[in-house]
Amino acid sequence: MDKQTLTVIAVGVLVAAVVVTGIVVYYSLKLRGHGRIKTVGVGVYADPQCTQVAGEIDWGIIPQGGTSTVSLFIKNTGNSNVTLSLTSEAWEPSAAQQYMTLSWDYAGGWLVPAQVVAVNFRLDVSQSITGITDFSFDIVVTAQG
Repeated sequence: MDKQTLTVIAVGVLVAAVVVTGIVVYYSLKLRGHGRIKTVGVGVYADPQCTQVAGEIDWGIIPQGGTSTVSLFIKNTGNSNVTLSLTSEAWEPSAAQQYMTLSWDYAGGWLVPAQVVAVNFRLDVSQSITGITDFSFDIVVTAQG
């Protein structure tokens, strides 16, 4: 082979290696997951009219070190004023909980019966997460009061 052919082959191999490496890195640094919603004394809905029950949150694809935010509506379905609390449980795999933080922008305060409040649920993923590509957990919203 002449020098020009060897150069073309070398460049082709280099380009292929860069593409394959890019694909591996792209997919290895992305996570996909969802959270099943459990409620006590309230309803969680996808719409402000509270006609579409939200049974889970699809967090979508989250990059390592990234964040996903989902907006939902919480309705006081009880007969008394309540405040809300948020917890999580049943993480799969269990190690995911070490690298992820669930929060919301609910500012506290009382919800009267039938009151609806818009809430943004947020999931932050640590930059140091490794070995997890799919996850799930239960999101528990509880009425207190």
